[in-house]
Amino acid sequence: MSDPDLRDFFKGSNKAKKYNDDLKKKKKQQTQIHQSPITPFSPTTMPPPVLWEEPQPPIDVVKNGNWPEWEWMGETFRPYYAGNLWLNRTASHVYKAFLNRDTYEITSVKRLDVKIDADGKQYVENWVNKVLTKVYMDDALRAVYRTGLAPVKMTPIATQPTQINQAMKNPQIFNYQGIDYSFYHEGKFCVSRNGGLACWMHIDWSVSPATYDKPIPYNVKVGSDGRKFVSVKQSDGTWKDFDMAVAVAKTYLKEPTSPNMEVKFKDGNVGNCDADNLYWG
Repeated sequence: MSDPDLRDFFKGSNKAKKYNDDLKKKKKQQTQIHQSPITPFSPTTMPPPVLWEEPQPPIDVVKNGNWPEWEWMGETFRPYYAGNLWLNRTASHVYKAFLNRDTYEITSVKRLDVKIDADGKQYVENWVNKVLTKVYMDDALRAVYRTGLAPVKMTPIATQPTQINQAMKNPQIFNYQGIDYSFYHEGKFCVSRNGGLACWMHIDWSVSPATYDKPIPYNVKVGSDGRKFVSVKQSDGTWKDFDMAVAVAKTYLKEPTSPNMEVKFKDGNVGNCDADNLYWG
């Protein structure tokens, strides 16, 4: 092969190599563009939950037709005059709030716990004409927002008070919406094994075995640290906050081997109060 032929041969070979290299590079870039990196699941990679913050006065009130309104965290609140309270469209947040008619501002706010009666109807207790009254949310929503609430479906319990097996360390007192509850002796209320729920129940300890009736769920709240807690009225009329994780652990787990032990969370989520997720450490 002559020198010109060799030069043409090597020139063609270099062009072919360059073409193949460019093609591989282009395919690699396209693959990287269309593939998103896979992040391993971890509690630290989960976005933090959006926690409800209680409103802080003063809060500006505006007129919407005949209704005074104020906005908080994307919710609209209107007054229900018959019950002396303010509530949002789903009655998930209900407040006793004072409206200053001179400045048209809310100057004081107190949250009211929504409870459920034996018929599954939601209500709050508030002072109306100097009388502590049950104010039903269904009536309030129909008057304020022209909507209502269906009764909460409750698992039927015996019409006669049910006997409690006191020989059991953690007796199942009752089943509400498919969830089992047991009595938390230190707090004198009931907690669920799963879901971080709490409930008040009238229990007659004067008879043997003890009996109970009329379960009423508590409003479990979330603190600024993400932990769940419930406020329970004491015999002297004051209210005391109980950490739900501690209540569930003391009810369903073995006693801690040291008084310095604290409740820990297996998945790192301090809002997960399931008994199987807790341990003493």
